[in-house]
Amino acid sequence: MNLLPNRLKILQKWRVRLRAILTVLALVNFVLLTAFFVTVPMFFWTNLKIKEFKNELTQTKSNIDISKYREDLKHIKDMISKIESIDKIRDDALVDDIFVLSESAFLNGGINITSFKSSLSKDGKEVNITISATAKNRDYISMWQKTIKKSGRFKEVSLPISSLAQKENISFVLKLKRDKYDKKN
Repeated sequence: MNLLPNRLKILQKWRVRLRAILTVLALVNFVLLTAFFVTVPMFFWTNLKIKEFKNELTQTKSNIDISKYREDLKHIKDMISKIESIDKIRDDALVDDIFVLSESAFLNGGINITSFKSSLSKDGKEVNITISATAKNRDYISMWQKTIKKSGRFKEVSLPISSLAQKENISFVLKLKRDKYDKKN
């Protein structure tokens, strides 16, 4: 009869151990299931957001107005060709002047320079610059002329009054004079 109570004690110990093992397994399962149900939706949500971002990026790329950049590039190429054509006088400051004039016309927005001509005065101390250009209207010419005068780079800035006869789409010639810079300085 003594055997039965010992067996019951052993069974009782195994029952406690089994309950502990089952509790641990239940907790592990709970943690794994919770992690699964939290990470799977996050994975799908992240993929959805990545797809939305890719679509938005594709739409943005297709909506970029490349024509503005082409205009800017064309303007820069025009400036370079005009500067290269000025090399006759061999005055480095003249290249700077042409760049400043071109850039101010470009920033003004209503002026399109069509040609530059430069020459030295008879005594060789002054540089004469003649600029042919077109303007949308008189206001753009006036603003550009004031900008050039304010720069202080030129002794004389003259615009024939006949250039202001038209109100819009005006072709005009602007004449500038400045001292020739000595290359030694």
